[in-house]
Amino acid sequence: MKCPKCQHENPPESAYCGKCATPLRPNVTETLQTPIHELTTGQTFAGRYQIIEELGHGGMGRVYKVHDTKVGEKIALKLIRPEVASDKDTIERFSNELRLARRIGHRNVCKMFDIGEAAGARFITMEYVHGEDLKSMIHMSGSLSLGMLLSVAKQVCEGLAEAHGLGVVHRDLKPQNIMIDKNGNAKIMDFGIARSVREKGITGPSVMIGTPEYMSPEQAEAKDVNHRSDIYSLGVILYEMATSRVPFEGETALSVAMKHKGEAPRPPKELNPGLPDDLSGVILKCLEKDKAKRYQSASDVRSELERIEKGLPTTEKILPSARSTSRQITVSFSPKKIIVPGLIGLAVVAAGIVILSVLPRKRIATPASARPTVAVVNFENKTGDKALDNWSTGIRDLLIMDLNQSRFLDVLTDSDIYGVLKKLDLADASAYSTADLVRIADEGGAQYTVNGSFLKAGDQIVINATCRKPHSREGLSPVQVAGGNFDEIMPKIREITRKIKADLNLTATQLAADVDQSIGDIASPSAEAWAYYVESRRHHFRIEYADAIRLLRKAVAIDPEFIMAYWALRSASQNILDYPEARKYEAKALELIQNRPERISEKDRNVIELEHYYWNRPEPDWAKSLEAGRKNLALYPDHPRINYTMACIFGDIEEWDEALKHYEKCISTKFRFGAAYSQIADVYRAINMPDKAQEVLEKYLREIENNAFGRRELAYLHLGQNRLDLAAKELEAAETLAPDDYSNRVLRASWLVRKGDLAEAEAAYRALVGEKTPAARYSGYRGLGNLLILEGRDRELIKIVAPLAEQFKKSGLPDLERTCHESLARAYLISGRTEAARNECRKAFAIDTGNTDFGNKRSVIHLRGLIHLASNRIDEAEITAGELKAFIEKGLNKKAIRLYDHLMGAIELKRKNFSRAVEYLERAERSLPYGRYEKAAWILDTLALTYFSSGDLEKAREKYEHITALTTGRLSYGDIYARAFYRLGQIHEKLGDKAKARENYAKFLELWKDADPGFSEVEDARKRLEVLGK
Repeated sequence: MKCPKCQHENPPESAYCGKCATPLRPNVTETLQTPIHELTTGQTFAGRYQIIEELGHGGMGRVYKVHDTKVGEKIALKLIRPEVASDKDTIERFSNELRLARRIGHRNVCKMFDIGEAAGARFITMEYVHGEDLKSMIHMSGSLSLGMLLSVAKQVCEGLAEAHGLGVVHRDLKPQNIMIDKNGNAKIMDFGIARSVREKGITGPSVMIGTPEYMSPEQAEAKDVNHRSDIYSLGVILYEMATSRVPFEGETALSVAMKHKGEAPRPPKELNPGLPDDLSGVILKCLEKDKAKRYQSASDVRSELERIEKGLPTTEKILPSARSTSRQITVSFSPKKIIVPGLIGLAVVAAGIVILSVLPRKRIATPASARPTVAVVNFENKTGDKALDNWSTGIRDLLIMDLNQSRFLDVLTDSDIYGVLKKLDLADASAYSTADLVRIADEGGAQYTVNGSFLKAGDQIVINATCRKPHSREGLSPVQVAGGNFDEIMPKIREITRKIKADLNLTATQLAADVDQSIGDIASPSAEAWAYYVESRRHHFRIEYADAIRLLRKAVAIDPEFIMAYWALRSASQNILDYPEARKYEAKALELIQNRPERISEKDRNVIELEHYYWNRPEPDWAKSLEAGRKNLALYPDHPRINYTMACIFGDIEEWDEALKHYEKCISTKFRFGAAYSQIADVYRAINMPDKAQEVLEKYLREIENNAFGRRELAYLHLGQNRLDLAAKELEAAETLAPDDYSNRVLRASWLVRKGDLAEAEAAYRALVGEKTPAARYSGYRGLGNLLILEGRDRELIKIVAPLAEQFKKSGLPDLERTCHESLARAYLISGRTEAARNECRKAFAIDTGNTDFGNKRSVIHLRGLIHLASNRIDEAEITAGELKAFIEKGLNKKAIRLYDHLMGAIELKRKNFSRAVEYLERAERSLPYGRYEKAAWILDTLALTYFSSGDLEKAREKYEHITALTTGRLSYGDIYARAFYRLGQIHEKLGDKAKARENYAKFLELWKDADPGFSEVEDARKRLEVLGK
């Protein structure tokens, strides 16, 4: 006997449910056959959905907020009215529409999950959005403010543009179907429903219509509709947001429909005189009776709205806030960006991918801590001796280092101030006007500046320094120190910093409790060593790492205990992929920190502790980094380096809310590190908010610097959004800005692959392989390998990669060596050589790669399980799955369980347990990110094959079409992308669509025209194409 509340099966004689104690009536079986009209709070429906509350009801049925106990998320469930659910044609149409609607993945479209049946009732599951529908907002507030109207309208346009681009038309767009969350983010709901539900009304029985007040003239006439019908409905919504009224009202649906057909709307400006003429014109153009006279796309409407918005005062503009990112979001499987900032905000490189520069970001708001923020600028050389010019920045950096020890001050680091001065064209200046100091303070977000000069007086060098409040033109008490040479001067820097602290009103208690180590210790007691260090910093900021390393080696030769110089050497060496040297210098720095702790400041020591656990230890040890980070943030809540490392950790373990919080903290204070912007954009991409990612990158280019790095990042974003023309524009800009940067050539090759020019792309990758620098060569090999996989040329890939693994081993590059072995294992697996694949897997697993080691081993265990399956060793694959699950549970990234779900799904597929396989694989798919390289195709592929093998050709077609629609995703999963066309050919052939079958077989054969011999799909496709051509 089944419990009506929790669906638990009980013995026939049970009086109460053994699971939830609900009384069981003898006629419960009969009751369950009666369709359910509503659900109650606390009830568990369909065995997995715990009802939280009813959200509302309408013509389609009732909507509930529920907790999906299988995936642990809050979602929305729409219980379809029995009279609708009983119409088999309606349900079949809706199921078909839902398959289309599920392809829409956009931040402004509510995600549709599935249609199901339980306890005699039909229901739909979809994303839950916490907020109000637009109709309620208009009802509560009347006409919306101009800023809010434009913000909501632009977002609706973006969602429509995405749907229309996939061939999906809403047909019932109305304010009730648009949700607005608490941050002003809009989501369109119910795509696919209008076309499926037939209602009685206007022109006869069973005519599909929209809601009368929002329907287009062609809908009123029951004519075929397309995306321009949604443009008309959008016009009605704009009209209502602007005036709080719809353009046409009537007592019956028919009377309203006839007005849509033949009556001109009253200009909205007559109802709202404050409405701009341009916006009134946009609304009326959307409401044209002739669809050819309307805007022809939602993107066109958005462009007009953006143009209008640009003319508004800043105070009227509204930007949606970053939304909560707790819903089904995960990470991509592209190689981790190894980004190591130097100890005082170094400029860095993303290893093997991009070189990044450190540049400023304008910070208007005072830091949350409200502590004094100080910008120390270059000192003027008044000695007349050009050989001492280096001390213009040397004195500045000594003051920065000494002041930066304080727990009660925020100080712009050397890289911060370099970026600010460069932005203001003051990088080479040493004397500043009051206006200059005001600009520096504004750009750096500082309330105070420190500047001064140094001169010779007899045999003495004299330094004069003054702390100022630039905006009030107030100069605090100047301070002067003197010495016979710079070796004598350096220890006296402490006198300047103590005077500045006193001028900044630090209390006697704070001054007594503050950290105040000798600057001669934490910098260097040798003025010559310090001068080399300062000069190396200039080269580092210019991305001239070889010169920086040369000077730093001179510094540590003079001062062998110069911890800061060793740490800078470690960063510069890692940025040029010289990992053995980087490890050597890091070990030396850590040894000195242990034995000579007085030679580094407390704050810098804390940062190194945090970074060491993260950058050099496997994932389970990152808990120590998080602990150290939280401890340090309690002392230095705004410290950019600490926040940056915390953000990196949270990003790697897919805790997106926390990652965003710390990244935003970085760039909202004084961190000018370009990678922070790139990585914030990556997080937004992972949670399917590409527009927010674009906003971040454009902000970087606009407010920091128009450089090649930013242009490339924007180009990659456009590639992922299938905007090839915009990607090409950004690529050309990057090439103009940095014509010799190899990263531009990597991007161009990727663009050529996406464009379909595979021969040109191959030539570009092979040219990179011939480069001298390891980063360029690795990028070339990686791109070439992906291209060969795309074309089915695995044997050539193996010939290239096998000796490369040995080269990387000899060069002491374990991460790249491991990548080669894993690539070889996958290539052997694709070509059916499972024993060779297993051997490469063992080699990859045996290599320790430091902080990426845990994630790498997780990936290799998963691959080993797939190899067992390919060898028909199902029991071994299942044992491996158990090992994988236990391994995942040791780490911090619990969402990596998707690897286990995928492997178990593949195992159940092998056993032909299709329903169980689908359950595992759909759960794995739900946890996938969007990200830089889109959803991982290997999960989609296995799910598609499961549907295909089970005979569900429609779902199989949907998944394979998803794979063939991948943009940047195809760069990493070429074999899956190519084979998807072969499978689509089979599906269309089975469905009787010979034309589409021929088309897909031909696409597959074009990609694999030079494929290695032995692939059965190639020969089969040729035979089928020949038969179909007759």
